[in-house]
Amino acid sequence: MMVCEKCGASFPTAIWIDGKRRILNKRRYCLICSPWGQHNTKVLSDEGKTRAIPDPLPPSENLAYLIGIISGDGCLYQFATTVELIITCDDRYPELIIKYEALLRMMITGNVRIQHSNQGNYTVIRLINPDLPVLLNLPTGSKAKNEFQVPEWIFQTVEFVKPFLRGLIETDGGIYVINRGEATGWHCHFTAFNENIMRAFLRGVELLGYEFKRYKKTARLSTTPKVKSLIQTLEITKFREYTY
Repeated sequence: MMVCEKCGASFPTAIWIDGKRRILNKRRYCLICSPWGQHNTKVLSDEGKTRAIPDPLPPSENLAYLIGIISGDGCLYQFATTVELIITCDDRYPELIIKYEALLRMMITGNVRIQHSNQGNYTVIRLINPDLPVLLNLPTGSKAKNEFQVPEWIFQTVEFVKPFLRGLIETDGGIYVINRGEATGWHCHFTAFNENIMRAFLRGVELLGYEFKRYKKTARLSTTPKVKSLIQTLEITKFREYTY
């Protein structure tokens, strides 16, 4: 049996993972303490130097904004020795692509790449850092399958709630201006297929005093003065206009 250098618990020298027998006798941490989970079966050292496990990023408005973006159009992918964050962006809003890239470079150490798609009108921002699950306190894999939860600290103050909601609306929502003759209506829609994310969104807007109506996977606010107030409160710059 091996002994975890972090918690002191014993763990086996070998284990079956995804149908394959993995040797763990060179691991320094148990499956619980390792930031890579059970897929990390390699040595966590470099020429005898132990790589320190970082602390999670402290709560901040920038982190709340990033969590909102990831909750919308981001995902953490686990590989054998590292983790990659991928954020998918709509090419119709190049200013948001620039903003998201700058946010990642400012907050997290790692290789940031911008990849423009040849098969659609979207751009992918990629960041590689093995400590992403620890830094962000978010799970890897599909949000539909990994029991994704929005961190509770976001709801402790409206100063965190506002950037979090802005990130959600910029990615999985939208502001729509509809012109019909002389009448103009403003609408805010948000869509989430993950129930936990939808509940976090509704909880956040309720804390700010806005009542969205839910229609299955979509939440809508269609009162023009309220929508304009929401835009100002969240400092949203992304919207689309239609004339009929």
